[in-house]
Amino acid sequence: MGRGRGAQDPRPVKTVSDGERQAFAKAASAAQVATVTYSYSLSPDFTQIRVIADVALWKPVGKQGGLTPLYRQRIAAIAELSKRSYDHAENVALWSAGAGALARASITAAVGRLERLIPFALGLTQADLNALDYPKSDKQFAAGF
Repeated sequence: MGRGRGAQDPRPVKTVSDGERQAFAKAASAAQVATVTYSYSLSPDFTQIRVIADVALWKPVGKQGGLTPLYRQRIAAIAELSKRSYDHAENVALWSAGAGALARASITAAVGRLERLIPFALGLTQADLNALDYPKSDKQFAAGF
């Protein structure tokens, strides 16, 4: 994000490395750089698909494009099977039926939830963060959980 200019165009990449982040920061010539790294996995019993967004803000330092971390947050959106089984194979069969239609729809919905949660998380003030600080407050849940 540039000073006073708002967010610049994102640059999607399939794999993330420190070199890629540094090259992006150097090319962006911004006071801060944000990265969002998505991943997804199944729960051990195959009843949930978990989509994770690792959000980080970085401050570029030096002409080489070095980065100093300013903020990191992990945000998760979880889709659960409505009809679960104790048999792992049955749960896998439910996710993969119809060429994985349920799994694809669940991942798409989870990414949509993350698209709403990430700006919320980045918009928190210091007072908001202090109110959420454990052990001072109860656990906080979002996205229906």
